[in-house]
Amino acid sequence: MGTSMAAPHAAGVAALVVGEGITDPKAVEQILKDTATQPDGYSAERYGTGLIDAEAAVLKARSETGAWQLLLSGLLAGGLLFGMRRRISVGAGFAGGMLLGSSGLFFLPYISGCLASLPGIDLLTRGLPAWDLAILGSSGHGNVLFFSALIPLGLTALLFGVDKLRGLLAGLGIGVAGHLLFHSVAQVADIQYMVADSAWLVVNAGLLSVVSMAMLRRDKKRRNTT
Repeated sequence: MGTSMAAPHAAGVAALVVGEGITDPKAVEQILKDTATQPDGYSAERYGTGLIDAEAAVLKARSETGAWQLLLSGLLAGGLLFGMRRRISVGAGFAGGMLLGSSGLFFLPYISGCLASLPGIDLLTRGLPAWDLAILGSSGHGNVLFFSALIPLGLTALLFGVDKLRGLLAGLGIGVAGHLLFHSVAQVADIQYMVADSAWLVVNAGLLSVVSMAMLRRDKKRRNTT
């Protein structure tokens, strides 16, 4: 990484990147390299890769993962809705649930860093599975309970009888599914107690997709009969 990037300061910034959910060492190193600055009079012999930029590294880590998680969730939702035989419209509840489950308000740090750093708000700038960072800390990231279908399915079982929440719950399931699929491909975090991380994530994402699609169909049927 170069001498300037091997200082204790670099180790501290690497810890901040890990705190954003990227625990794979190669992925952390790449972010530090991509966000390093090159000052006037830069030379590779003196600065190595460049001067580390803590703020840029953290923002890149969160924005890149958040954007991809939301994109995958949107593509998954579009594919499922397109695949249904009958047209099903989704509302703001579904969109809000999908955002909450997949990426959260990942863009908020760019708008207001102070607001995004508040404890309660900070939680909402991450997708639901990544809430383990705020609850368990960076050492607990990749918790197998968070990176599974358990929480969305538990909420669905508890609140399924509330008609107005079905769209939100379906969106939440799709959002978490997209988050899990992102991690199955990017492999930027290790899932605790799992040997076949990708297989675990894909199976749970598939389960959430099936349940969410069933809820959307049930909700449409209810609306058609009222």
